[in-house]
Amino acid sequence: MKKGEVSNGALAALVVVALIVSVFGFTMIMGKIGKIGYGPTAAATSAKGKVNLSITQTLSFNMTDDMIDFGTGTVATGKTYAWCDSEDGSSGNASGFNVTGPGCNGTGDTIALWNDGNVRANISVTSDENATDFFCEGTSPCDVNNLAQFKYKTSDATYCTTGNVTTYTEFTKAEQPFCQGLQALGNPNALVKMSVYVRIPSDAKTGLHENNVTFTAYVNT
Repeated sequence: MKKGEVSNGALAALVVVALIVSVFGFTMIMGKIGKIGYGPTAAATSAKGKVNLSITQTLSFNMTDDMIDFGTGTVATGKTYAWCDSEDGSSGNASGFNVTGPGCNGTGDTIALWNDGNVRANISVTSDENATDFFCEGTSPCDVNNLAQFKYKTSDATYCTTGNVTTYTEFTKAEQPFCQGLQALGNPNALVKMSVYVRIPSDAKTGLHENNVTFTAYVNT
C-alpha cells in the first residue's frame, strides 16, 4: 500500500463511525422533538385590538310654546300705567287685560324652549324692539320706564348653570344672555321658560302691539 492511501478496512471503519454519529445525532433530535407538546408553552405573545365609536355633537332646540298673550284691554281710569307679569299672570290697573290674556289674568303664560340636542346649550336673546319701543313706537312720551322685561321662570332656576337672567331685565336689540348651560336631551331639566313683565303706559298708541324675540343657542363649554 502506497503512502497516502487508505486501506479498505480503514474506510469501512470510518463509514461505521459516521453511521454511529449520524444515528446518535438523529436520536438526539428525535428526543428533543418528543419533548415538544401541543399544549401551552412558557413562551407566549399577545396583541390588542380596538373598537371605535364616535358620537356626533348635536346642538338643537325648539320652542314648545312660542307666544305670550297679554290679551286686550286698557289702562284703568286715572292710572298712568297698567302692568302684567306673565310668570304667574298677576296684574295691576289692567282693565280687560286681567280677563282676556293668560299673561295677565292669573293663569300665567311663558315662552318654552326645549333643548333636544345632546350637549348643554347657552341660550341668548335679542329683540326686534328696545323696551321703550314696545308700546310707544316713537310717537308717545312714554313717561314710564321698564316697559318690557324678561327673565327665565323662577321654577326653572336649576335648569341653567351660570350667567342666567334671574331678575327682570329690559329687552334690547343687542344680544343678551338668557340661560347658560341648559341641560341636554334625556335630562328632565332640558326645558326652560321665559316670562315677560310689561308696563303699559296710559298714553301708549292703541292697536295691536307685537314684538319678535329671537333665541340663539351656543355650545356650552
